[in-house]
Amino acid sequence: MLIRPALLSALLLPGAALAGGNAPPTGTPWTPPPLSAPVREVAVAAAPDGTVFLAALSDSGQFSSGRGTFTARTLRAWKAAPGHPWTPLPRQDGGQQGGPGSLNDRHPRPAANLNLSADRHGSAVLAWNENYGDNDIVHLRALRPGGWTDWPERYLGDDLPYAARTRAVAAWKGEAVLAWGEFLRSPDGSQLTVRRWNDAARSWVRGPVFNDRRAYSRAPALTLTRAGQPVVAWLQGDVTSSRVLAARWDGQAWQPIGGPLNRYQPGYVASPASCWTGRTSPPPRGLKTTAARTPCTLPAGTDTAGNRWAARSVPPSPRPTP
Repeated sequence: MLIRPALLSALLLPGAALAGGNAPPTGTPWTPPPLSAPVREVAVAAAPDGTVFLAALSDSGQFSSGRGTFTARTLRAWKAAPGHPWTPLPRQDGGQQGGPGSLNDRHPRPAANLNLSADRHGSAVLAWNENYGDNDIVHLRALRPGGWTDWPERYLGDDLPYAARTRAVAAWKGEAVLAWGEFLRSPDGSQLTVRRWNDAARSWVRGPVFNDRRAYSRAPALTLTRAGQPVVAWLQGDVTSSRVLAARWDGQAWQPIGGPLNRYQPGYVASPASCWTGRTSPPPRGLKTTAARTPCTLPAGTDTAGNRWAARSVPPSPRPTP
């Protein structure tokens, strides 16, 4: 999708960014950073102190791979406080593959599927895909003092492009926490796990599976509590008969958060999202919806009819008139 400067300004309303997109926009939009090339993807994340992080993938020329022509994309990132200009965020190693401020691991390459997350400690994490041959390679960087880390050894790849996009990313004290999906071939199925980087082993370590491995599970959403414990939501079931499920890690095992959350189930649903208000445990009523104009504390989203997902203890909104 092509994002033009006027639309980018509208996306950067302070009220919308700081509320996670769940409150009516307020205030004057930030002036977007200078981007002369077409912007294809934008990600925004806000820290508790009001600092807002912005990342963008923009076109950076046509190239040939030997198999055909492709459009390369350049990744850049900035931060700003309300009322202050955007400040570019460089790499710690000073690398600029793709031009000034570029955060790409390699260039030229196609790039897509941008994730950006900020934490309460002032750090942020980026994840994105760079296509290499038949593989979608997922690269990550964390914002630390001095700039973005250089983590070439932490890349993740899969020869099934969709599997490499079945992820969610959260930031925790300068580290990335992943909710990662994998397709299983023998027996058929899928598994969703939370992964953390282990410096001693120099690898990503999987936690226990939080979905039903026999079912088709995808589109994980991830947030962290104040103690850094993960809370997840995901879609489970065939595409036309899926359920929205949620669980939290109690330090020993995954604990389901109620039953299926979609209003009409099973059904065709997509794109769960989650955020956390800062409580150390889930509130008794579970999900709060944006239809009630309250920030979500557990998974929220919409189905194709425009209905908001709500826990059973929350009165559902009326079905929209066709």
